[in-house]
Amino acid sequence: MSKNKIPFTPLLVKLDELLVSESYSERTLRAMRLTFKVLCDYLKVHNLDEYTLETGGSFINYCENERKMCKSRVERAKNIVGKLNRMLRGIEGADALLPWPITKYELTPLLSRLYDVMIVEIYSESTLRDMRFIRNELHFYLKRRNLDEYIAEIGAEFIDYCADELKVCGSRISRAKNIVGKLNRMLQGIEGRDALLPGLAVKFILPPNLSSALEDYLAHSAVKGNRDTTVRNQYLVCGKFLHNLAKLGCTQIQDITSEFIQTAFLSMGYIGYWERLSPFFLFLFEDGHLNRNYAPLVQKRRRAMPLPTVYSPEEVMHLESSFDLTTPAGIRNYAVAVLITRYGIRSADVAALTFDNIDFNNNRLHFIQQKTGEQWESELLPDVKDALLNYINNIRPAHESCPSIFMKLMPPYAPLDFSAINTMIQSQFHRTEVDSADRKRGSRALRSSVASNMINDGISTEIVRKVLGHGTKHALRHYARIDVESMRLCPLPAPKPTGVFAKGLFAKGVGSV
Repeated sequence: MSKNKIPFTPLLVKLDELLVSESYSERTLRAMRLTFKVLCDYLKVHNLDEYTLETGGSFINYCENERKMCKSRVERAKNIVGKLNRMLRGIEGADALLPWPITKYELTPLLSRLYDVMIVEIYSESTLRDMRFIRNELHFYLKRRNLDEYIAEIGAEFIDYCADELKVCGSRISRAKNIVGKLNRMLQGIEGRDALLPGLAVKFILPPNLSSALEDYLAHSAVKGNRDTTVRNQYLVCGKFLHNLAKLGCTQIQDITSEFIQTAFLSMGYIGYWERLSPFFLFLFEDGHLNRNYAPLVQKRRRAMPLPTVYSPEEVMHLESSFDLTTPAGIRNYAVAVLITRYGIRSADVAALTFDNIDFNNNRLHFIQQKTGEQWESELLPDVKDALLNYINNIRPAHESCPSIFMKLMPPYAPLDFSAINTMIQSQFHRTEVDSADRKRGSRALRSSVASNMINDGISTEIVRKVLGHGTKHALRHYARIDVESMRLCPLPAPKPTGVFAKGLFAKGVGSV
């Protein structure tokens, strides 16, 4: 459909010209212009000369309920409404095309402080993108309400606005609730990292003796090397338990009895909390706070751990060979895949790779792991190096301002995130003849395969630990359980049945061992 045959409104003409200038494909432009035509017809029916902010939500409802459009066309309508809304709010150029503009606009002071804290705490770029979207929408919502700053009363209204008018997906609504919670904590005077963590907003008022015991335990846990998140969870669970004890009249650790423990524990409402409380009681006993060890009072539940999905080296090679290296997407995706299949790197770390992480001259690959915060380094293997150079030199979009190695290949260009990598690996499995019907197909399955295949080849678990970037050797137990060939060497011969068991086994005189 030709553009000049469609009577676009001035704002739609402006958006169309922007899409052309940003090199959107002709196929995408055709699809966009069809939606433009529907929107123009909608404005005409409602006697509107131009699109307004209030029109967006009702137009999406029209597409869903009256036009009965398919899901993909409704999503396209939402996409266009978002772009138009950003243009009406004064966002220009390529930033108007992105739901999470990188540009930091003149935000209210509180929103600006929150965003700065998140950057200091090294939130991932994918999280910051979603946060920017909600942050910007909240900023413009405040402007519509003629408010110069966020106030606690506006938070619930904004969440309803996201669901009812913006019609964002469930994950974005959860993100909006997340940001509202952070802002509310900042309004309460909680600053820095504490404002980002909902658990730290809970403060238990305990009797001095109980409070002292809890502080000793948390200090002990931190000295042992537990992460901040673990210590925070210990505070929440143990603090709640001690709070329940205090309500029962037990204000001294020495006065604890099994009856007090049972009543306070059951009132917490979740039996899984014992996994946190059992180590707490063990500490109280070993540190002299208690004369009796109450840790075994409730047995820890052992949850069934599923075996990790594993593919043989032959199956992994078959997956690698299935990429179409005559297409741009195939070349990029192959470079992503070999980083995972050769090193077992997590998809989040692959997505976060920048040019500073690869030394092509000295053949070294190094980065800080997203999950553990620890350094990872290895030799850059020749075939991995070739795959990366082929992608970087011939396929990667020429965006010098973007440090990320792996990028989307269609405008508006943006870094590839870990979820896109997982989706790509899953899709590639479907294109192969590898039988994966009863197995997982994501990047984590390839990581498990690297670990188990190394263990099966007799490589020491310490080397495997370093290759995978695990902080402790205990994490490898999960993979070692599938070392079937080594386990074949361990079984003992079954003893010959005797006594009552033998009589029951051969009660009818059929067979013998």
